[in-house]
Amino acid sequence: MILLTIGEVFRVPVEQSYMASIPPDHAQSSYMAVHGLEYNLSMVIASFTVTLGSFLSSLTMAILITAIGLAGTLIYAAIIPGLEKRRSKDGEMQQANKLITAK
Repeated sequence: MILLTIGEVFRVPVEQSYMASIPPDHAQSSYMAVHGLEYNLSMVIASFTVTLGSFLSSLTMAILITAIGLAGTLIYAAIIPGLEKRRSKDGEMQQANKLITAK
């Protein structure tokens, strides 16, 4: 448990910084609010799978949980490259704006 706590202490600031760097300045609060729903959605999925587990066989549940995990991984793999491109483009635009205002 101590190892998990230490891991979370290192993960959370990096994750929050990354999430804050993705949206434009005027939409940061909206992005952070939607990001906060991540935990609630995971709890709904977990509750749903526990309930289904009482009706379905172990093999079916294993396949379902694996499918959910693979779907999340595929969604993540599809989204991240676009976010990285947008982050780098926004960073370049901010640097250009700083150069323009410095003149």
